[in-house]
Amino acid sequence: MMQKVMHHNTLHHSTMKLITLLHEKIKKKNFISQVFIFLILSYLAVFLLAPFLQSEDPTFGRDLSVLKEDGKERNVFILFAVLLSPIIETFIFQWLVYEQLTAFSFFRKRIYLIVLISGGTFGLVHDFSVEYQLVTFVIGCHLCFMYHYFKTYSKWPFLAVFIVHAIRNLISVVFLI
Repeated sequence: MMQKVMHHNTLHHSTMKLITLLHEKIKKKNFISQVFIFLILSYLAVFLLAPFLQSEDPTFGRDLSVLKEDGKERNVFILFAVLLSPIIETFIFQWLVYEQLTAFSFFRKRIYLIVLISGGTFGLVHDFSVEYQLVTFVIGCHLCFMYHYFKTYSKWPFLAVFIVHAIRNLISVVFLI
């Protein structure tokens, strides 16, 4: 039992140390600069995961043939991928999970658990392949951590997460066209 408490305290301390270090580096920057830094960090997190991925398929098993066609279906897909999906997913996987779980003191004291739960649910719904779920788990954790950061130290957490999610999706769509 004592080891479990010590492990929790070490993890909590490490999480808080990371947040403090990040905050010290970007607290004087404006909102757009902070969002841009988190966008870069989201790609860094996935880049660090790359050695563990086997697939060379950039679609990770998703059927994205609609992007190769011209017409209304393609435009609707792009609109959904770049705007609607980030709004809906930010609402469900970051805002809702974070706000509901922080209502309980157990989770408020363990933000890393909220981040893992948010990332886990985000990854599970992106079930095109196991590798894609792993990538979206990491991205989901990053987005929830970002939500926490902007809620705690900056402003407009929903908007910040939405912007990063939308830009990531836009970049993916552009590279897949």
